[in-house]
Amino acid sequence: MSVAQLNKAYVAGDYKKCYELAVSAKLELAKSGMLIPDKSSKNADTARTTLERIALAALRMSDDNTFARTFEQLRVFYSLKKSGKAAKEYDEKSKITGLYLLLLLAKNDIAGFHTTLESLTEGGEDMAEIESLDPYLSYPVKLERWLMEGSYGSVWKATQGGEVPSEEYALFSPILVEAIRNEVASCSERAYASLPVASCRSLLFLDSDKEVADFAAAKGWTIKEGRVYFEFTSTENITVSESIIIENVIGYARQLESIV
Repeated sequence: MSVAQLNKAYVAGDYKKCYELAVSAKLELAKSGMLIPDKSSKNADTARTTLERIALAALRMSDDNTFARTFEQLRVFYSLKKSGKAAKEYDEKSKITGLYLLLLLAKNDIAGFHTTLESLTEGGEDMAEIESLDPYLSYPVKLERWLMEGSYGSVWKATQGGEVPSEEYALFSPILVEAIRNEVASCSERAYASLPVASCRSLLFLDSDKEVADFAAAKGWTIKEGRVYFEFTSTENITVSESIIIENVIGYARQLESIV
């Protein structure tokens, strides 16, 4: 009964109850032999849908570990060769795969990100076509590309606007923004002795001077006469990728200073 109760709770939008029923529902599926998918069996649809709902409920409850483990179980279902009635595209496959990519990005697991991305083309699919046609997958791919380039403004805009494909994807926006905020802060310390408060506010994607002051205090920076003074950080041993990112930050900061 746990499987039926879980799916009923999910449809009703009771994600907390759905999450609480996850363990018992998985046990029920295991006892029924439904966690070993048979592409010709209707049970595969039930098991896949249940696991997908467990994964999405886990994300909403901020349980990344359960989401990741459930995604690994779903990989088996998603790898089935589709034929006949099963040839229709799985409704949640792209969404959940894209969310897993976002999770890897949020954890800075770039190797895992690319391994998962490569697995999507094992059946001969064209990655460029997937990116152009599937917003669930193109979103994390674009974010990763911008992050590697140091194009943090593009990342921030994407996480704030209409590009976010679903409510579940928006759950990662604060995590990603915080990550780029800290990266920009690190680059700013290396590139400048000080910057105007207004420039820091824009560079760090903060909404007010008070937020700048709070962030500066947490970083050990000082604010005097409208400028933020950074703690001195050695510029030795900066990698090539860090140099590119710093150059991007400097360019953006100069634009801001000219405006301010």
